[in-house]
Amino acid sequence: MQCKTQLAAHDVKDEDLPWVSAHDFTPLVLICDPEHGYIDELLAHLALGDMRTVYTSDGRTALRLHAALKPDLILVEVRIPILNGWEVLERIRERSGTPIIMLTAQSTEADKLHGLRSGADDYICKPFSAAEVVARIEAVLRRAQFKGNLPRRGVLRVHPFEIDLLNMEISLLRDRHHRENLDLTPSEFKLLRQLLLAPGRLHRRSELQVCLSDGSGPSRKVDIYISRVRRKLEQAGAGAVLKTVRKEGYGFYPAGLTPHAVGT
Repeated sequence: MQCKTQLAAHDVKDEDLPWVSAHDFTPLVLICDPEHGYIDELLAHLALGDMRTVYTSDGRTALRLHAALKPDLILVEVRIPILNGWEVLERIRERSGTPIIMLTAQSTEADKLHGLRSGADDYICKPFSAAEVVARIEAVLRRAQFKGNLPRRGVLRVHPFEIDLLNMEISLLRDRHHRENLDLTPSEFKLLRQLLLAPGRLHRRSELQVCLSDGSGPSRKVDIYISRVRRKLEQAGAGAVLKTVRKEGYGFYPAGLTPHAVGT
């Protein structure tokens, strides 16, 4: 698995942003630092720690990447161009609780206290070893996971659902502290999982047949299962998020996504 996505700030275009597939379960770390000397070593250590990375060198691009990719943690140098590290920290804290570790050569106690009081989760002084940074990242991620700010390993979040791949469970997330588990059969779980992992994508009935217990049977069998899943979603309060495209198939269309021809 490729864990290094390294981009210079001027290389980033809007069409480059959706790199992260819903099938990636490892943490994504956004690194923002114009100092290139240690980056390759750090990226290699993070890859060994089973983490994915994306890299940029300026604060404005860091904010764009954060909004587009929803990283699990941000590593940001205080002295970065366009928007400095403190500005990046402040703007992200206005909209998100993403864990942030500040990097700096300024090692005074006042600087450290300023970072922590401003909302940073940790503060690392240069020079440092890559192994130390990885250990700090792992510790911050563990704390975030314990607080419920990050999904557990093997768990995907596709708003407003959480998919537990290991236990074959899907929950409707009502807010940060409340969820409702859907009572799904194994075939219903596989069918809904298939749809949720591709928001806005039309699935032909022939594609969805493989999710059923025997993987075969008439296409009408898919319709019956879709009807059951749709009823359970609506009973849980998820609304009509599964749509029928006449004579074509089904799709998961959350708010803001609309199929070109919606049936019932």
